[in-house]
Amino acid sequence: MTTANRRSEALWLDDPEGGDGPTPETSHPAFARVAPPQFYDKGDEFAPFGNDAGSDMLGSVQDWYRAGMTDDELPHIVISSLGDWDTEGITDGLWSGESDVVDDWFAAWGGSDAAHHVYHETNRIIAAAIAQFKVRGALDPIMLRTGLYALAVKRGELDDAEVRYPRWTHAADAWAGLEAARRVLIVAPVRDPRSEGSGPGPAEAQTGTGSS
Repeated sequence: MTTANRRSEALWLDDPEGGDGPTPETSHPAFARVAPPQFYDKGDEFAPFGNDAGSDMLGSVQDWYRAGMTDDELPHIVISSLGDWDTEGITDGLWSGESDVVDDWFAAWGGSDAAHHVYHETNRIIAAAIAQFKVRGALDPIMLRTGLYALAVKRGELDDAEVRYPRWTHAADAWAGLEAARRVLIVAPVRDPRSEGSGPGPAEAQTGTGSS
């Protein structure tokens, strides 16, 4: 059985040597049923795995699973792997996902080095959440919450970009990418943290999405 089709312990992994990137055939069926075509497009900057940060995170998530990572470890690994959080202007409150906090932050820091840093980190977090769904067919509840917070920050980022750069020609594509990621995350099965082991729990069966 090739790496691309390996399903041991319900892991659905892309072929690291094949160079084809993510495909429906190397994704968990629950993910493949809801993921739009652009999620497999390595050239779509506004897709979770099409930008550099998201592509790198997909590879990292799969490598961590190959090395034995469990589902509930992913959000902690992702947070610890992020960049320099001492960047001036970035505060913990930004990641609350509260719209007023996010809007105020971008009003003060939009266009700065801090905002550039946040742009890449939100791409990484969103990609990590969607990658877990792709590999496992379900999400750890903390990873889901972290992904949704990142989407809220990304929404504030796009609002600010439209004000700062009114002639930005890719705004519609960026908003469409954000909405596609949101739709996929909110329908993802959520692993029951009370279940034993690292696999998706009863929440998956309750959604009717099934698994491999």
